[in-house]
Amino acid sequence: MLERDTKPFITILDSFFSIRATWSQVTTTEATLQVVVELLVSETRCHVPQLAVVVNGKKEHNSGRYGFANLFIVSGLHDRHGSQYPLLVLELKDIRLTSLWNGIHGRFWANLELDDLHLLHWKLKTQTEKELLTQKHIYWDGDKDRSVMETLAQTRDTVLKQVWRYLDTICMGGVLGKLDTGILDR
Repeated sequence: MLERDTKPFITILDSFFSIRATWSQVTTTEATLQVVVELLVSETRCHVPQLAVVVNGKKEHNSGRYGFANLFIVSGLHDRHGSQYPLLVLELKDIRLTSLWNGIHGRFWANLELDDLHLLHWKLKTQTEKELLTQKHIYWDGDKDRSVMETLAQTRDTVLKQVWRYLDTICMGGVLGKLDTGILDR
């Protein structure tokens, strides 16, 4: 999945968001990003936004029982073992320029000016993928009730585990009973 060239997709997203006023991008949410991505893939007509799954039917509500795949797409990909995998799950994360700025400065509420955003955006656009993955960002973790700093590589690894868990769950089919694991949506 990650071997695919993502640069054309990133270029399209960047051009879409670059027409927005810079300060409006500070308040852009993951939901906004999801709608934009849905519009970009809408021509496939084979996608489901926010697919609800029961990732562990033995767990209680609010303890890791449910998951929501941001975007589920029927496609012709191959899984990590080389077998055809007719599914794609996109899990989006809202990593804002302000979060990256805070990571650079090592604190949750680092002072930020408009020029800082422009410079950071330019810097990120000129970095290689390897350089980008070393960037730190700070976000608020509601479960831990505190701010967390991690690298983009750590976030990517967490997301990949989540995507594979969702794909494995989706392959189980629909939920039939209370303790089942699988697709919750019909």
